[in-house]
Amino acid sequence: MDVLSFSNEQRHKDSHRHICPFYYIDEPEIGITKIFAKHTELDNINCMPGRTEELCKDNNYIKHFDIIVSRSVAKTIKLLDWTFPLVKDNGKFIFLKGGDLEGEINAAKKKYKKIILEVKDINILGADLINTTNKKIVIIHK
Repeated sequence: MDVLSFSNEQRHKDSHRHICPFYYIDEPEIGITKIFAKHTELDNINCMPGRTEELCKDNNYIKHFDIIVSRSVAKTIKLLDWTFPLVKDNGKFIFLKGGDLEGEINAAKKKYKKIILEVKDINILGADLINTTNKKIVIIHK
């Protein structure tokens, strides 16, 4: 599972834009992420090898993140189980999902009763270049 998560707004030294620290967690892709960070000159990317579910065992990351972003084939309920402790109260989860989501969404709502869940179509300018067939963005408010 690829997880991108970030928290604590900070200013980039060469810009008036707000840049959030960015954490990328996944064993096989760490090298690619480090190359991306180097070539883009972004100094706010933290590459962390490991699994998200292991990160939940580290108290330094409990309720640490404002947003968790994931592209995964795992069911929504599994993604929430793995990441729920990591997100601050009033934080968000943004998942790229495909397929029939009705059962997944119902299971998530049943277990996590206080969440607010939205499913959005992907409408990207130039999306004809990107395969968005049966893909949705699932936004969950904690």
